[in-house]
Amino acid sequence: MAPANDLFGPIAETLRRAAGTLRAAEIPFLLGGSLAFWARGGQETTNDLDLMVRPADAERALESLVAAGMRGERPPEDWLLKAWDGDVLVDLIHKPAGMDVDDEVLARGDELEVAGVRMCVMSLEDALATKLHALWTGPACAPAPRTAPTPRRSSPWWRDWGS
Repeated sequence: MAPANDLFGPIAETLRRAAGTLRAAEIPFLLGGSLAFWARGGQETTNDLDLMVRPADAERALESLVAAGMRGERPPEDWLLKAWDGDVLVDLIHKPAGMDVDDEVLARGDELEVAGVRMCVMSLEDALATKLHALWTGPACAPAPRTAPTPRRSSPWWRDWGS
């Protein structure tokens, strides 16, 4: 894992700020999305950060981030809320593709140091499951097979999932 000061500038600062705010409000959360992979040595991201919260905690999480100076947003999608810290987007996701964030999902998280702060990170299995489920559901499912390399399409795994 890269040192905290190498973590894509403003995203790292927002991550520290959001994590501290949610922890102070006693709202359990997991770092998810691409940063859950990065925390384990995956590729950097410059897009946004995803924090997974229980549905019952989503509104309170947004209110806490707004009270800390971020700008809240309630998009039409029913699976997330958003907070903006300047130009950095924080997605508060309570129903990622294929699962609900509940006590079991939270318990499967791993405590890791990310951007110089210890926090719970979505389990690799859950992060991968949500990513794969998003590829094979909804209107985006048609292009997914074209993004997979040819050898994967011929594997037994692909035959089970890709058809």
